[in-house]
Amino acid sequence: MHEVWLLAQPPILHVACKTLEHAKALLVIANESGLRNSGIISLKKNIARITSSERIETLLALNKKVFVNKEYIAVLAQKANEKFLRGREKLRKFEEEIEEAKEKLLSL
Repeated sequence: MHEVWLLAQPPILHVACKTLEHAKALLVIANESGLRNSGIISLKKNIARITSSERIETLLALNKKVFVNKEYIAVLAQKANEKFLRGREKLRKFEEEIEEAKEKLLSL
């Protein structure tokens, strides 16, 4: 079976934090930056997963049969690029927020 998919996924960061309190503080900053699909994925190692929920996953073709036309592919590509740029902007904002909160995070 041959499948052709278009996948546009948000940025994903896995961050190992010193303590659970650091991980929680990081999640607050992520949420404020628009990365609202974030969470703690390991309580043992205090690992936070920073991401958002914007994604596109769609099947374009299966077994040499194409399900979409060129116009639709162009629309999907445009939307995927928009999501990429939005994700980049959220990462930029996240980085700025981390920089502003650095002293507070270091004092935890």
